[in-house]
Amino acid sequence: MDRHVAVQDSHPRPKRILSLKVLVLGMLMFSLFGWLRLQQSVSSWVFLIQLGIHPGPLYLALSGTLWGMLGLTSAVSLWYCLPWSFIFSEGTAVMFVASYWLDRLALSHPAAGQSNLLFAIGLTIIGLIYTFGVSETLKRAFQ
Repeated sequence: MDRHVAVQDSHPRPKRILSLKVLVLGMLMFSLFGWLRLQQSVSSWVFLIQLGIHPGPLYLALSGTLWGMLGLTSAVSLWYCLPWSFIFSEGTAVMFVASYWLDRLALSHPAAGQSNLLFAIGLTIIGLIYTFGVSETLKRAFQ
Protein backbone atom coordinates (compact mmCIF):
# COMPACT_ATOMS: atom_id res chain seq x y z
CA MET A 1 0.00 0.00 0.00
CA ASP A 2 2.88 2.40 0.74
CA ARG A 3 4.26 1.72 -2.71
CA HIS A 4 0.93 2.80 -4.26
CA VAL A 5 1.00 6.07 -2.34
CA ALA A 6 4.58 6.72 -3.42
CA VAL A 7 3.67 6.27 -7.07
CA GLN A 8 0.81 8.75 -6.76
CA ASP A 9 3.05 11.33 -5.07
CA SER A 10 5.72 11.05 -7.77
CA HIS A 11 3.29 12.48 -10.35
CA PRO A 12 1.58 15.39 -8.62
CA ARG A 13 -1.50 16.70 -10.37
CA PRO A 14 -2.72 20.24 -9.96
CA LYS A 15 -6.08 20.70 -8.32
CA ARG A 16 -8.89 20.62 -10.85
CA ILE A 17 -9.70 24.28 -11.32
CA LEU A 18 -13.07 25.54 -12.52
CA SER A 19 -11.83 26.32 -16.04
CA LEU A 20 -10.63 22.72 -16.41
CA LYS A 21 -14.01 21.42 -15.21
CA VAL A 22 -15.80 23.64 -17.75
CA LEU A 23 -13.51 22.43 -20.54
CA VAL A 24 -14.12 18.78 -19.57
CA LEU A 25 -17.87 19.42 -19.50
CA GLY A 26 -17.67 21.00 -22.94
CA MET A 27 -15.77 18.02 -24.33
CA LEU A 28 -18.34 15.68 -22.79
CA MET A 29 -21.15 17.67 -24.40
CA PHE A 30 -19.51 17.44 -27.83
CA SER A 31 -18.99 13.74 -27.24
CA LEU A 32 -22.66 13.34 -26.38
CA PHE A 33 -23.65 15.24 -29.54
CA GLY A 34 -21.49 12.85 -31.54
CA TRP A 35 -22.96 9.72 -29.98
CA LEU A 36 -26.48 11.10 -30.50
CA ARG A 37 -25.65 11.82 -34.14
CA LEU A 38 -24.50 8.22 -34.53
CA GLN A 39 -27.61 6.87 -32.83
CA GLN A 40 -29.98 9.02 -34.87
CA SER A 41 -28.30 8.20 -38.17
CA VAL A 42 -28.46 4.46 -37.46
CA SER A 43 -32.06 4.52 -36.23
CA SER A 44 -33.20 6.69 -39.16
CA TRP A 45 -30.99 5.06 -41.80
CA VAL A 46 -33.75 4.05 -44.21
CA PHE A 47 -35.56 7.36 -43.83
CA LEU A 48 -32.36 9.31 -44.55
CA ILE A 49 -31.74 7.22 -47.67
CA GLN A 50 -35.32 7.83 -48.82
CA LEU A 51 -34.82 11.57 -48.36
CA GLY A 52 -31.77 11.35 -50.59
CA ILE A 53 -29.61 13.51 -48.37
CA HIS A 54 -26.03 14.01 -49.39
CA PRO A 55 -23.54 12.66 -48.26
CA GLY A 56 -25.85 10.15 -46.57
CA PRO A 57 -26.30 8.34 -43.27
CA LEU A 58 -22.90 6.63 -43.37
CA TYR A 59 -21.16 10.01 -43.22
CA LEU A 60 -23.39 11.06 -40.33
CA ALA A 61 -22.68 7.83 -38.45
CA LEU A 62 -18.92 7.99 -38.99
CA SER A 63 -18.63 11.67 -38.09
CA GLY A 64 -20.79 11.11 -35.01
CA THR A 65 -18.53 8.25 -33.94
CA LEU A 66 -15.45 10.43 -34.46
CA TRP A 67 -16.93 13.27 -32.38
CA GLY A 68 -18.01 10.84 -29.67
CA MET A 69 -14.66 9.09 -29.38
CA LEU A 70 -12.50 12.21 -29.57
CA GLY A 71 -14.65 14.18 -27.13
CA LEU A 72 -14.77 11.37 -24.59
CA THR A 73 -11.05 10.65 -24.86
CA SER A 74 -10.26 14.33 -24.49
CA ALA A 75 -12.54 14.75 -21.46
CA VAL A 76 -11.17 11.70 -19.64
CA SER A 77 -7.55 12.56 -20.40
CA LEU A 78 -8.06 16.15 -19.23
CA TRP A 79 -9.81 15.01 -16.06
CA TYR A 80 -6.87 12.80 -15.14
CA CYS A 81 -4.39 15.46 -16.30
CA LEU A 82 -2.50 13.08 -18.55
CA PRO A 83 0.61 14.69 -20.06
CA TRP A 84 -0.66 14.41 -23.65
CA SER A 85 -4.19 15.56 -22.85
CA PHE A 86 -3.54 19.24 -23.48
CA ILE A 87 -2.26 18.81 -27.02
CA PHE A 88 -4.95 16.21 -27.68
CA SER A 89 -7.73 18.53 -26.49
CA GLU A 90 -6.42 21.34 -28.69
CA GLY A 91 -6.40 18.99 -31.68
CA THR A 92 -9.88 17.76 -30.78
CA ALA A 93 -11.17 21.34 -30.63
CA VAL A 94 -9.65 22.11 -34.04
CA MET A 95 -11.24 18.92 -35.43
CA PHE A 96 -14.64 19.89 -33.98
CA VAL A 97 -14.39 23.33 -35.58
CA ALA A 98 -13.21 22.02 -38.95
CA SER A 99 -15.92 19.35 -39.03
CA TYR A 100 -18.65 21.80 -38.01
CA TRP A 101 -17.68 24.37 -40.63
CA LEU A 102 -17.28 21.71 -43.32
CA ASP A 103 -20.80 20.50 -42.58
CA ARG A 104 -22.20 23.99 -42.44
CA LEU A 105 -20.52 25.49 -45.51
CA ALA A 106 -20.07 22.54 -47.85
CA LEU A 107 -22.85 20.11 -47.02
CA SER A 108 -25.86 22.09 -45.80
CA HIS A 109 -28.43 23.91 -47.90
CA PRO A 110 -27.12 27.45 -48.67
CA ALA A 111 -30.07 29.25 -47.06
CA ALA A 112 -29.96 27.09 -43.93
CA GLY A 113 -26.20 27.39 -43.68
CA GLN A 114 -26.30 31.18 -43.42
CA SER A 115 -28.72 31.59 -40.52
CA ASN A 116 -26.98 32.77 -37.34
CA LEU A 117 -23.67 32.97 -39.20
CA LEU A 118 -22.19 35.74 -37.04
CA PHE A 119 -23.24 33.95 -33.86
CA ALA A 120 -21.61 30.72 -35.05
CA ILE A 121 -18.39 32.53 -35.97
CA GLY A 122 -18.27 34.28 -32.60
CA LEU A 123 -18.96 31.09 -30.66
CA THR A 124 -16.30 29.25 -32.64
CA ILE A 125 -13.69 31.90 -31.86
CA ILE A 126 -14.63 32.04 -28.17
CA GLY A 127 -14.54 28.24 -27.90
CA LEU A 128 -11.10 28.00 -29.49
CA ILE A 129 -9.68 30.82 -27.37
CA TYR A 130 -11.06 29.20 -24.22
CA THR A 131 -9.79 25.73 -25.11
CA PHE A 132 -6.30 26.90 -26.02
CA GLY A 133 -6.17 29.29 -23.04
CA VAL A 134 -7.08 26.63 -20.48
CA SER A 135 -4.77 24.15 -22.16
CA GLU A 136 -1.81 26.56 -22.07
CA THR A 137 -2.49 27.41 -18.42
CA LEU A 138 -2.48 23.74 -17.47
CA LYS A 139 0.64 23.02 -19.54
CA ARG A 140 2.50 25.67 -17.52
CA ALA A 141 1.22 24.15 -14.27
CA PHE A 142 2.85 20.85 -15.22
CA GLN A 143 6.26 22.37 -15.99
